[in-house]
Amino acid sequence: MNTRINFALFMLSGSAWCIAAVGIATLLAWWFLSDFYMMRCGSWWTEWMDRYAFMLASAVVILVLDLIGCIYLRNFSKRRLAGLGLRLIESTMAVQTWRNMIGEVSCREGGLCRKYLEWQSGRLARLDPTTSIDPKNIAGAWWFSLRAVAPVFLLCCWLPTLWASLVLIPQRTNVMEFLASAASGRANRMFDWRNSVEIAQNGRIMIVDEELQRDPRDGSLFRSATALLGRGSLTVRATDFPRVYRTIVAECAGVPAACAFSGIPGASKIAVPLRAGASRLDFIQPPSEIRLNMRLSFASRRDHAFDYVVVEPK
Repeated sequence: MNTRINFALFMLSGSAWCIAAVGIATLLAWWFLSDFYMMRCGSWWTEWMDRYAFMLASAVVILVLDLIGCIYLRNFSKRRLAGLGLRLIESTMAVQTWRNMIGEVSCREGGLCRKYLEWQSGRLARLDPTTSIDPKNIAGAWWFSLRAVAPVFLLCCWLPTLWASLVLIPQRTNVMEFLASAASGRANRMFDWRNSVEIAQNGRIMIVDEELQRDPRDGSLFRSATALLGRGSLTVRATDFPRVYRTIVAECAGVPAACAFSGIPGASKIAVPLRAGASRLDFIQPPSEIRLNMRLSFASRRDHAFDYVVVEPK
């Protein structure tokens, strides 16, 4: 266990190759484990997963690399470990003696094993050279020395800093919106509106589904097959991009409002996150109202409106 912890710390603080591998894997996980891609797999993918699942994937990569590295050191580097005396020496030795032994072995070897041994020797260099260490405790002998631990943990801070940046930058800045505008090549607009209503007919539940049409006179939208049913689930599709947190803002206009939103008593305006290019909102109408008079706008994270349309204005 001590060796596994040490090797993980070595990967995050002392190996440029491992740091690059973990960093690239983290960025790829952050990009692809997003609503834009994962919502296509099913509605089980939650907003919490969209925000933080990439951290779990990054941690899994670290664990896998750590396991591979430890297997390599244990099964394919027995001569190196024997040279360190980890299996042959049973008596305690001074820190400087251990460092000398590590130095002799690392000089004869190369690659990952050499870098790891040099890193381990560097940790022991922070201890009192005359301190005696038991062979069983050699891997973790430096853990309780602030002079030895602090530099390692400071170097390891790049990973939580990267995690925090990838969570906060899309939500607190317009960086991803700029990237989306430059890379997507598509106009930011709403392009599809579908209303779906469940009705009971002949003892069975049927779904009436229709695409809303545009009025050629003023560009507003209107229903036909579901206009008199008094309720519905309106699905709005709009331009999307990974890691941009856009919303569809819906408002029931008029005094009194010509509609209301199911499950939100008294609310005449709601903002529904756009996930995988779609937002769904459930509405109801009082029996006296025929026209929906609902205003829809497609907005960025900072409420910049890209597009606007009215459904059945009064």
